[in-house]
Amino acid sequence: MKENQNLFVALRDAFPTDALDRVADVHEASGRHASHRVPLDAWVPVHVAASARALDERAARAALAGGVPDAAALFADLGLGEPPP
Repeated sequence: MKENQNLFVALRDAFPTDALDRVADVHEASGRHASHRVPLDAWVPVHVAASARALDERAARAALAGGVPDAAALFADLGLGEPPP
């Protein structure tokens, strides 16, 4: 996702609220497994957020679709509808 972070951030409203959170699975001292979530606004770099604000939704969708061999399947999996032509 790193090279396309700005595209996903620009499309953030198209995803469920916590879909772009960073999730870390950790072993606690007790041996128990736990997942820790970090909200998007807390982990996305400032320059990526600025770049995302410069994109409109159509441009972000088109750029994401253009860089994915099976864009239709990806867009369907992500619930983004049909990729732009």
